[in-house]
Amino acid sequence: MGLNQETILLSLLQKRKSINWGENPDVKGWKTQTNNTDPVCEWYGISCDLIDGSITTIDLPDGDFAGSTIPSELGLLHELVMLNLYNKRFVGTIPKEVLNLPSLEFVNLGSNSLTGTLPQFASEELLHLYLDTNKLSGTIHDDFGRRHPMLFRLNLSSNQLTGTIPASLAEIKNLDELRLSLNHFRGTIPPDFGAITSMKGLFLDNNELIGTIPFSLTRPELVLSKLFLQKNELSGTIPRELADLHKLSELYIDGNKFTGTVPKELCELDLNAQFLENNVAAAKKSAKVEDDDSCSSIACPIDSRSEYGLFKCTPCEENTFMPYLGSLGEECLPNVDEKEVLYELYQSTLGTNWTKQRLFDNPEADHCSFKGITCNEASGGVEVIDIRGNNLEGTIPVSLGYLLHLRKLKLSNNRLTGTIPSELRFAPLEELDLAGNQLVGVVPPMLCLKGNINGNGAGGEYKCDRILCSEGTWSSIGRASPEGTGCSVCPVGAEFLGTTSCFAAVVDNTYSYYQENEWIQWVILVIAVIIALVLVSRLSWHHASATVSGEAKNKEREAENEWYGDEEYYNNNRGFGGDGLAFLGEQAEELADISQTEGKKYFVDDDDFDTSHSRPIPPPQEIRNIPTTALTLQQKKSASRDASFRRKMTGEQDEQLWLDVPKIA
Repeated sequence: MGLNQETILLSLLQKRKSINWGENPDVKGWKTQTNNTDPVCEWYGISCDLIDGSITTIDLPDGDFAGSTIPSELGLLHELVMLNLYNKRFVGTIPKEVLNLPSLEFVNLGSNSLTGTLPQFASEELLHLYLDTNKLSGTIHDDFGRRHPMLFRLNLSSNQLTGTIPASLAEIKNLDELRLSLNHFRGTIPPDFGAITSMKGLFLDNNELIGTIPFSLTRPELVLSKLFLQKNELSGTIPRELADLHKLSELYIDGNKFTGTVPKELCELDLNAQFLENNVAAAKKSAKVEDDDSCSSIACPIDSRSEYGLFKCTPCEENTFMPYLGSLGEECLPNVDEKEVLYELYQSTLGTNWTKQRLFDNPEADHCSFKGITCNEASGGVEVIDIRGNNLEGTIPVSLGYLLHLRKLKLSNNRLTGTIPSELRFAPLEELDLAGNQLVGVVPPMLCLKGNINGNGAGGEYKCDRILCSEGTWSSIGRASPEGTGCSVCPVGAEFLGTTSCFAAVVDNTYSYYQENEWIQWVILVIAVIIALVLVSRLSWHHASATVSGEAKNKEREAENEWYGDEEYYNNNRGFGGDGLAFLGEQAEELADISQTEGKKYFVDDDDFDTSHSRPIPPPQEIRNIPTTALTLQQKKSASRDASFRRKMTGEQDEQLWLDVPKIA
């Protein structure tokens, strides 16, 4: 018998605080310690179907369920349409029984402490999904958008989600608002988002996104009013066409790596009024900011700073700079000191563990004398950094992009991790070799568009794989060559940028997997021990068998020697002399006659021989054991002549006679 609806609801009350909440007189129903006479459809936060009385809504606006888990029993409420457990401090994962509810339209489990990977709900009617401010991890499934095509609002912000943003989200045609802020998404903004003509709010801030703002997001037919892109790694320039979005009211792009200026067309719009409402008037009065400073409401200009990246902006001090629009921070960067940049490279890649050359073994030396460093003779600036295969571990410092004379940067075949700094595009690079490391993500698009690096841009063709092969592909040099050698797909492995060997990638991944999963190592060890024991056991058995067999053969030989110890007997009576051969020939002829008469091949047996001699004739198996080495060549020839002469004299045809006698030819 199944649980009744009252029991299912009370499974939510697991801890003392939630039980006490249910006992509150103002909370109708939900009683576990006193007599509960209220119909379940009249309980606080519960609604039912008017016809069959099935629970359709659980909407609890208050209550403290700290430490409780979402009970799987809720999956028995098959008619449930709305589940709102927002900010109840639930822990654990979302039960699969709840995920499989077929009629859910509204789910709000935000502001709890839920863990596990991002779930997918079975209901095709799901319109609102709020899972924000939890501890969910993993990636968004590639087919998430296809499995939830009816979504109107999706909020996954403030979790621990990783990976790239799947393009399938663009297949949710009625999506009104998408919130993915405050996660760890990387990669680029899917250009397909420009196809969601119903979307009013797109929130991608506080992630690790790179690339440019897709031009598709500037289409005039879009109804975007809020576009939050701040605090990422986006680069390039701010598209002027954003001003064509006639509904746009809030645009935040600070904390990225945009260069150039804020387009004048955007400055003329009244953007970010909500943010500026309480700050602009006071700031203008105290700093006497001119009225035409409207561009700073979007982003502070290059060579200025601000706590928030936009109004109000303070110019950088002398000998300092800020390379990007909307830079965050209270201090500008000092002008580049090349030796300091090299020291930062040394520190960020564990220079004390380098195997060949160490830049700062002698810190007082001129940095141009360091092994692996070449400086321009005229300017004295660092022109080449070549530290290939030197056990560098860590990340590539962004400051390398500020070396104004750097033409060649060679850091291949090390253990560098993280992403490729977009700042490298500022250096006048002609050769960039980062292959054979453990870099992830994608090649920064602005770096791909920079000409002359590794021959990129020749003939007007710009390709990112000229910088490094993408994840999942490889080439012997870790990148495509201008001559036409491209990057090939690696079926397994090649999870890093610039992989130089598909086989090595598989081996490395397998080894890493074994290293990370200690139990597999123990299983392999146990199997190896079992195999070794079996082999030792079989070898011991074969040795024992050989010993027994050898002893048996020795006894057999001793018996033969005792029986046939007289060599003269062998020579005179067992076929090694003339009489003996004649005797065997006569016996053979008799057997041949019998064979022809009975129509069968005859095998010699003990009774086939005359036993009237003074000593018995041995059985055939013993005849086989007579050593043929006792026959001389002359004896063999004599026996052959005798047999041939007999057949000629009698006119007999040559026939095969099966005799189990010693082979004498």
